[in-house]
Amino acid sequence: MEKAVTLAEQMAGSSFSLLPDGYSVVRALDVADLDGGFFWRNCFAMICDCQAGECTLVVGKGGAAEVADPAYPEHAVYRAIRMNLLAPFEGVGFISAVSGAIARAGVNILAVSAYSFDYFLVKEEDLEKTLRALGAMGVRQEDRP
Repeated sequence: MEKAVTLAEQMAGSSFSLLPDGYSVVRALDVADLDGGFFWRNCFAMICDCQAGECTLVVGKGGAAEVADPAYPEHAVYRAIRMNLLAPFEGVGFISAVSGAIARAGVNILAVSAYSFDYFLVKEEDLEKTLRALGAMGVRQEDRP
C-alpha cells in the first residue's frame, strides 16, 4: 500500500498558471436566449442553480453586456488562477488551504472547480497580494496560461 501524500507535499509539488485575460462575473439573462456563437467563445464558467432560478456566468472582458441581467450589477474585473495540483481528487483540504492563505492576505475569492483543475478568481487589484500568498505556500507559478 502506497504512503498517502500529505497536503504539504502536494502543495510543494504543485504549480499555478495565471490566465492572461480578465473576466467579469454576471447574473445571466435566461440562458435559453443566449446567442451560442458569441456566448460560447467568451464564457469561462457557468454555474446554474435551477432550483433557485439563477445562472452565474464568468465571461471574458467585454462580453458581459451581451449576457448580463441589467437588474444586477456586473462584478469586474477578475483574474483567473488555474491550480495545477499533483493529485486533485486526493487533495483533501487543498481548497481550504489555498483559500485560507488568500483570505489571510485580505483577498476575497470566487472558487470554481472543473474536472481536472481548480480555479481561483480574484479582483485584478488584489492579484499581487494573491500571488505573494501562493508563493509563500510554496506553490510555484508557471509561465504557461
